[in-house]
Amino acid sequence: GDDNLFVEDVFSTYLYTGNNSTLAINNGLDLSGEGGLVWIKGRNGVFYHRWYDTARGIQNGLSSNVADAQSTNNQGMTAVTSTGFTLGTDGVGNTNPNNSNMASWSFRKAEGFFDIQTWTGNGTAGKVISHNLNSVPKMIIVKRTDTTGEWRVYHVSLGNDAGILLNSTGAAGSYAPLNNTTPTSSQFVLNNNANVNANGGTYVAYLFGDDAVFGEDSDESIVKC
Repeated sequence: GDDNLFVEDVFSTYLYTGNNSTLAINNGLDLSGEGGLVWIKGRNGVFYHRWYDTARGIQNGLSSNVADAQSTNNQGMTAVTSTGFTLGTDGVGNTNPNNSNMASWSFRKAEGFFDIQTWTGNGTAGKVISHNLNSVPKMIIVKRTDTTGEWRVYHVSLGNDAGILLNSTGAAGSYAPLNNTTPTSSQFVLNNNANVNANGGTYVAYLFGDDAVFGEDSDESIVKC
């Protein structure tokens, strides 16, 4: 289903000026039909990084610069569409303040490129999470959503027993979300750290691949991890 996709079908950088009112962003991505992630950041002033995705419900925001739980705001991001997304009247927040210069980065789900998965933890090392990337993930970002928790990041360059914290400036260390197990083209395996797999906790993972499945001949690589 993803033959002959181009970079503009799955990824967008889109700049806009906030208006503290309803605002439609038409970036060309089918986020309502295919699903995906929108990451928003103000460019002038002090703003949080805000992440919205279709797997958790588009009105549930996360901030990647802090360890906070997700928060629900029905006037932040109000909808995704077949050509982008719509913002509401969140003028005092971090998505649509009046006259502020804003940036958005949108990732549409596509095999070999990007996927999103959610789960409820069981507190037991070895919990298996299936994914739809259909290629081996090279970077996985995991965030607990029901309470505070670090953003734990696996990256292929660090191996399966180390990681970094996205909400920290610290060096790589023993922050691996994975259970010393390299992910496969269909699943990844969690350890029992509370930031990725506490019993009853809820989580989201953003998975990035770097397989060449784009262009007219499906042989162009548009991302490298």
